[in-house]
Amino acid sequence: MARTQKVDPDAVLNRISRIGPSASITRGEAAAVLAWLMHDPSYLLRKLIGNQIDRAVSPRGPKRRIPTLARQSDGRLLCDDLAHWAAEQYKRPFSELPQLPRAHRVICSISDSAVASDSFEFEAYPATLERCHAEMKQMYKEIRSLKRELAGKELEFKQRRLASLQPKK
Repeated sequence: MARTQKVDPDAVLNRISRIGPSASITRGEAAAVLAWLMHDPSYLLRKLIGNQIDRAVSPRGPKRRIPTLARQSDGRLLCDDLAHWAAEQYKRPFSELPQLPRAHRVICSISDSAVASDSFEFEAYPATLERCHAEMKQMYKEIRSLKRELAGKELEFKQRRLASLQPKK
């Protein structure tokens, strides 16, 4: 640890890895650890990160360049919140910091049931039997149309293939 540093980031990282995502750390410890994880433990970077943390925890208007960060009642930060904030702020994962997976909520009003997965596919299931039958009729119509189109393409391919195999005059 350099003489100008007040916080040993390695010791803080060891402490929070023992405690886990619920570990609470001060603003100075957070700035020191993040600067150390970015492989630049200089005073200027620590100061910049500390200022960004101050802006992230302060209440602001709707226009925000820095994502918000929750502070505990004693003024300390949770390691889990800090890890997710840093990943969003600096666009890189901080896997060295213990963190819990975040679940994103989507609030919407849909009369039918729906399924959403990690790959952002959306499937809607009809709520009534009549709507289910209407959807099935539409799907069968599309299937028949695609089969006709495919049969036409196969015929065209066979004709071109036969024409290329015939001797040229």
